[in-house]
Amino acid sequence: MSSDEVPEEGEYVIGRVVEVKDFGATLNLLEFTDRQAFVHISEVASGWVKYIRDFIREGQMVVAKVTKVKKTSKIVDASVRQVSGHRKKEKIRDWKNEQRASKLLELVATKSKIKPEDLVSEIKENMIKMYGSIYSAFESSVMDSSSFKGEWKGKWVDNFITVGIANVTPPFVSIGGKFELYSHES
Repeated sequence: MSSDEVPEEGEYVIGRVVEVKDFGATLNLLEFTDRQAFVHISEVASGWVKYIRDFIREGQMVVAKVTKVKKTSKIVDASVRQVSGHRKKEKIRDWKNEQRASKLLELVATKSKIKPEDLVSEIKENMIKMYGSIYSAFESSVMDSSSFKGEWKGKWVDNFITVGIANVTPPFVSIGGKFELYSHES
């Protein structure tokens, strides 16, 4: 992400704890270049916190909810306390998938004999608009490669699908049921 992007209030972010003081902790936001978050001691855990380091320490990776964004500051206020266990797992899974997708995109560029930064600048923004994330684009290319080929043009498209098939398992759902059938005819 670029340095001019700012997280929004209510957004869930991933940060690495860089400093812990008696009154709160500072995080480097991993998804936003040159952005930090401050987590006040009251937002570290539910209940009373006597020793902040019992709950949060330097080097730890945490998921936080942005509670306040000051447009003039590179630091946002955030809460670790307001993040549910389910939301935390989901955010970490999504972040890891995007890290993986970035590496896969580099592989696609190499196989297509394109500079990785050129391929990223050509397709990343539009893929995120269309699919929500690069990882979702890989999933879509695996599930419906003919539609994917119809949407995108370039010498990288076939390699994108090949790399997706080799490295990404698309989400699936099994649906089952029972029914009884009667006939009153002979």
